Amino acid sequence: MDTRKSWNDLKESKTFNEFYFIALALILAFGIIQTTGVVLDTEKPVVTVVSCSMYPEYNVGDVILVQGQSFEEIEEGDVVVYDLLKTDDHVETQGDNTRGQHDFEKDVRPGQIYGKTALSIPRVGLVKILAMDLLGYSGDKPLDFDNTPACRRV
Repeated sequence: MDTRKSWNDLKESKTFNEFYFIALALILAFGIIQTTGVVLDTEKPVVTVVSCSMYPEYNVGDVILVQGQSFEEIEEGDVVVYDLLKTDDHVETQGDNTRGQHDFEKDVRPGQIYGKTALSIPRVGLVKILAMDLLGYSGDKPLDFDNTPACRRV
């Protein structure tokens, strides 16, 4: 069996080419996110809006670029991205489109904050939300094709 001929046949097959380009796209996507995180000084440089709490400033499916920011640099009115953890002093947050604060918004600590919004790209994140819906990560049942709410002012 000629190994070189077998390898060339494999490289020219449609399945190999599709797998190769998908693998390359995934490697590039993760590499870009990691590089962006280093440049913007944050662990979460790109996030997708998944609720209507920031409507009309940001809508469900908007992708937000996050700039790392120290706790001391955050000012009232900044849109911040944070995780649900606990450490020292705190800030309080509230979505622009909510009637009141959620309990988790009343005590956001410095170690929870990834940064504040630097840029947004409208609706691009709907692809991610649809994938989460299809896999059952965002709704009560898997294969729910559109669990995305239509945002309105409250």
